[in-house]
Amino acid sequence: MYKPRPNASTSASQAQSQLARQPAHGLSSTLLGHLAQLSMPDLIAQARTEAQAERAWIDFRWPHGVKCPRPGCGSASTRERRSHTRRKKSSVTFVCRGCDQPFTVRTHYVMEESPLGFRTWLWAAYLVAATIAHGAAMYPALLSRRLGVTHKTADDILQRIDPHHHYRAAT
Repeated sequence: MYKPRPNASTSASQAQSQLARQPAHGLSSTLLGHLAQLSMPDLIAQARTEAQAERAWIDFRWPHGVKCPRPGCGSASTRERRSHTRRKKSSVTFVCRGCDQPFTVRTHYVMEESPLGFRTWLWAAYLVAATIAHGAAMYPALLSRRLGVTHKTADDILQRIDPHHHYRAAT
């Protein structure tokens, strides 16, 4: 999703809030390498339900324990708050004990403000990682066919997962 840069007339607080909402970067090369090494049955087992896929993303994002993703906080002291209502985006909410703010696995990450489910994101990251690992290129048209999403959605996914790759194979 494209968000314009703030111009000179934009206040500093507005610019800071815009920056805070944008994901800092794509998925790390370490995570993409890990996903490329997964076998298809392992991925299917991790993404059987939305809750399992969400838990897999939590484990991928914070392999050494959950930390607050907010800039300037980074507190490792958090508590988990499980929601009892049905929500589309996330069922696991964490509360930072440092800044006392709630956050989810989507907060300040590539999936932020995305209506797509965790299973779709997990499959997309796997397909991109496996394709790049084999020296091929992943294009929006191919990804849209594999995931059953529109070309625009596939293009947005690719830009979020690896914004500097520009759909070329690794060299």
